[in-house]
Amino acid sequence: DGDIICFQKPVVKETECRYPAVPLFLEYVQNRQLVRFRALEKPKEDEFDLELSKLHTYDDVVERVAQKLDLDDPSKLRLTSHNCYSQQPKPQPIKYRGVDHLSDMLVHYNQTSDILYYE
Repeated sequence: DGDIICFQKPVVKETECRYPAVPLFLEYVQNRQLVRFRALEKPKEDEFDLELSKLHTYDDVVERVAQKLDLDDPSKLRLTSHNCYSQQPKPQPIKYRGVDHLSDMLVHYNQTSDILYYE
């Protein structure tokens, strides 16, 4: 009838596993999103990809981008959403903590994108 049954071996050290319990892993699988990042100065060229959670906050996203770019201070990064119709960055950057989650950053008039711009 389509049910999925998951079994899990006991985890000895939780620090070795990113998702030590089946519900945590399934939540990760359900909410993961591959995001393409582009420099705002070069809006047509993908710089790098990051696998993030749709539930990540603005702070979580800029922290991961800062790690990828080897920056010490994530607060110096600014993100801009993608306009799906013009295939360009939106004219205004995302306000600091102006959205709740990554999923909100990727939506433009009910169209979902997988591109964010950084500067």
